[in-house]
Amino acid sequence: MARRPADPATTQPGPQGPTTMKELKDTLWKAADKLRGSMDASQYKDVVLGLVFLKYVSDAFEERRKFLEQATADETSQSEAPTSPVIIESITITES
Repeated sequence: MARRPADPATTQPGPQGPTTMKELKDTLWKAADKLRGSMDASQYKDVVLGLVFLKYVSDAFEERRKFLEQATADETSQSEAPTSPVIIESITITES
């Protein structure tokens, strides 16, 4: 008697990793649960705020880098100082 192939939505990921979107989501959710461990939900803000800040700094760096590359690539810009505004922001973190 021939065996029917298993439903891909209900099978466990193979040794090569997840093959369907559902398997990928399940694998990522299980990994997040392992990393989170017994962390209280109120502690998530510490991790998330750090990641949001890192993303902001990364985006600001990329924007400034692109501007400087463009300014130095242009022959006329090499003799002039860059004229883009420099924005300096202050971030205050208080411990509660």
